[in-house]
Amino acid sequence: MKFVCRVLPAALLFGVTTILAAESSVDRGEAASAFESGDYELAVRLYTRSRESASKRGDHRGWGADTLALARAYLRSGYPARARQLLTEFERRFPALESGKLKGEILAAEGRTREAKEFFRELAANPAAGARRRGEAELALAYLQMLSGDPKELAEALKTLERLERDAHFATEARLRRIHTLIRSGRVKEAQELADKTRFGAAPSQRRLELLRLLALLYTGAEDEFYARWMKSRADILPTPDKLAFDTLVLAAEKALKGSHPERAMRYWDDAYGFADRDEVRRDVLRRLFNCCAAVDAREAVKVAERYARVFPSSGADAGALIDRAEIL
Repeated sequence: MKFVCRVLPAALLFGVTTILAAESSVDRGEAASAFESGDYELAVRLYTRSRESASKRGDHRGWGADTLALARAYLRSGYPARARQLLTEFERRFPALESGKLKGEILAAEGRTREAKEFFRELAANPAAGARRRGEAELALAYLQMLSGDPKELAEALKTLERLERDAHFATEARLRRIHTLIRSGRVKEAQELADKTRFGAAPSQRRLELLRLLALLYTGAEDEFYARWMKSRADILPTPDKLAFDTLVLAAEKALKGSHPERAMRYWDDAYGFADRDEVRRDVLRRLFNCCAAVDAREAVKVAERYARVFPSSGADAGALIDRAEIL
């Protein structure tokens, strides 16, 4: 009997540990699926739960993997400060392990572009990093070069992307970024021709391709066609943080206002809200939406002001000022 009493707690402990491991595995798998589909809020919740479970059962490897994945999910959700905090925790516990391109992505999100470029250049040139990580670093560097708008950097990015397209691991991402870079370089016809020759089996990649086709329309001045195609396709795009969708709609809204189409701008700003990646950007979007509505539809302006106060209850005087302006209209 004494033997049984001693063994029983160990058996119970083994059972609890097994259950925790199984739950963590499920959470991790579902979190990865949520991340890939763009539902970063759900990914954050699931990775947090998996990380806590790994910590409870002493699974250091699982905790490390979940910590980096959670940092990436927070970064995509527009919280670089939290992502950096998690990266620091990881580096403190595992100083000898690499975190891939995460540090560079955080630097870029923090607006430290020069440092981010240097990080990616060093990673891309490091033979010890392995071909996969070097290629990922080159993709990230090419993206930052595209955003710079500098002709020399744009040309360098295009050269890199064309080379990476020949690598099966990077072909899809490199093709999408090359089309984007051609548009940003003013070579819109080339971008459209390349897009017309491109088809992807994966839905997320095909969706990005369609967004790039829409962006190209704005660069050619085909704003009526853009509006018609956006209104047809908008319901099929999940409103999660998405820089390409957000930037495209911001450009569309600005062009609509210049073209004396405030009602279109209202639609674009309202849709852009769903693709914004952090609260400060969402606040700005609602203010811009309010200004559009104020010029066209006073009732809609009141609704936007009330929405602002509801979504950002701590905004205080800022929300009150919008409501006061709406009541005057």
